[in-house]
Amino acid sequence: MDIAPLYLVTVEPGAMEPEAAAEAYRVAAPRQFPGTLTDPALRGPALEAMTAAALAAPQVAQAARANDLNNFIYPLTAWVDEWATEQWADVPPGDWPEWVRAYFRQGDDAVGDRNGLYAELAGPIYAQLRATDPAPAPTLADAEQ
Repeated sequence: MDIAPLYLVTVEPGAMEPEAAAEAYRVAAPRQFPGTLTDPALRGPALEAMTAAALAAPQVAQAARANDLNNFIYPLTAWVDEWATEQWADVPPGDWPEWVRAYFRQGDDAVGDRNGLYAELAGPIYAQLRATDPAPAPTLADAEQ
């Protein structure tokens, strides 16, 4: 039994002429699934782009000030998803970088990949935003001293 690449089409031996089978494989081969966010070659650029955008976003800075790290991941996740959607909405999918295709993949594995990405993003972004947190405004008691 032979399996055509990526289509999981089962072909019994001898069911196709060798030339036809070779053509089926040739046609199927370029139709590869997009990479995943677990691939370091895609995860690195995704982390870089998302980190730069998140550090420049006032909403993310506000969320870092208002939450502890465990609760920061929720608004960060929502913001990253909204940012990515808006960033690439007007670009034809064929023109997307590979990491964007990986980000928008569907399925349970893709959800797990995105969740892992969010978790990896949250710690460094939170720490950097908290380290650059502006000094609190002086209170009336401070002014009277």
